[in-house]
Amino acid sequence: MGAKVGRAERAAEREAIIREQQEDRRRYEELHKKGPAGPAPQPVPTAVTAPSAMPPDACARLTVRCPEVNARITCTAFVRSAPLADVREFALEEFQQRPQPEGEPLDWPGMELRLGYPPWTKFDGEALGQSLEEAGLFPTGTLVLTAAAAEVKGVVDLRLPEQE
Repeated sequence: MGAKVGRAERAAEREAIIREQQEDRRRYEELHKKGPAGPAPQPVPTAVTAPSAMPPDACARLTVRCPEVNARITCTAFVRSAPLADVREFALEEFQQRPQPEGEPLDWPGMELRLGYPPWTKFDGEALGQSLEEAGLFPTGTLVLTAAAAEVKGVVDLRLPEQE
């Protein structure tokens, strides 16, 4: 088999390694020696501003996805008071300019605007009159523009069957 290394040899190796590390540390400190120590730099505060404390003309960051054309847009063109109907119209115009899927033409006026995450809230009718802030989409939000008949994947109907 191999030669056995005794405790004394291992201790000597360990001491040599420690001496090398100390010498490396000393050389590093000499190379990076700084002048006389001045006042420590003050850290820059990085506090997050609450939506209510933001100026009234602050813009929301919205992401709108459209699975029918396999596209996504991100915009900061809407202020907190902008109605969802404006966002829907903007998204419709943007997605209609994208290459369309082959097959049946899409029913753009019938497209629905929904939240891009649970509870998958559908915004139609009076809900399109809500502001971004009222809909909870300020300062950021994600929406999905889908065909009216599209089922949202992952949503399960947990209602009990009606009894006769």
